[in-house]
Amino acid sequence: MFPQMLVLSLTENTKVGNVTVISSCIKNMWVEVSSRPDPEEFDLKSELTIPYTDGHLQITEIRVNEQNMRHLRLTIRSGYDHFVAVYKVLIDRK
Repeated sequence: MFPQMLVLSLTENTKVGNVTVISSCIKNMWVEVSSRPDPEEFDLKSELTIPYTDGHLQITEIRVNEQNMRHLRLTIRSGYDHFVAVYKVLIDRK
């Protein structure tokens, strides 16, 4: 079941401060960014272990501070259950 990947692509390269992920049952996740025109050659920004929230939403804010981001890749490496969910991803443009 794991890993699971989610790639978000912006229409143009953008300065990004923080990324907020609203999810449930995610245990380990990688956050990667790319400035290439196509979603390739990602740079690892953060390796996270997200605490279990016992049925409540996980709200995780990740400091990215990327000057030239075009693509964001979230790689869910493991979960607290067989099923995980990403409900919303908020990108804070600078």
